[in-house]
Amino acid sequence: MSAATALERAIPLRIENGAVAVAFRSPNDALPLEDREIRAAVEAAFTRALGAKAALRIEQAPEAAQASLHDEKERARKEQKGQRLQAGREHPGVRAAVELLGGEIEDVRDLGEE
Repeated sequence: MSAATALERAIPLRIENGAVAVAFRSPNDALPLEDREIRAAVEAAFTRALGAKAALRIEQAPEAAQASLHDEKERARKEQKGQRLQAGREHPGVRAAVELLGGEIEDVRDLGEE
């Protein structure tokens, strides 16, 4: 396994104090970096790229980074739906109709995904 392959699933966190901090969604993804040669190759690559000695630090992934791609897409889809519903309630034509007819908005349906 190459150093690049070992870092394919890494989540970059930060570069500071002569160290590059990364995290992994699964502890098994970090296992290749336990090999001394692979870890040394990764640290050497960071040193070349940064122009200074850089140690590799593996840290716990933040909660936000642990969300799967599906979870992120689902969150974005729900957020967009909420924005569309709010825009429908606040649309000038809808507000004018409510004022003119003296009614209230009872229900808003999202047609954005149909």
